[in-house]
Amino acid sequence: MLLMLKLIKQIFLVILIELNINSYLIILSDIYIKDTVFNIFDLFHVS
Repeated sequence: MLLMLKLIKQIFLVILIELNINSYLIILSDIYIKDTVFNIFDLFHVS
């Protein structure tokens, strides 16, 4: 029983960490995409 609880706790921790990493990556990629899009627009404006 105690082992089961520890296992569940461990799994929850892993899931939380995964979610945090995923949201962090999503935020990073979102910023990157916006930067790229703005750069492309700048290029078009220049030419």
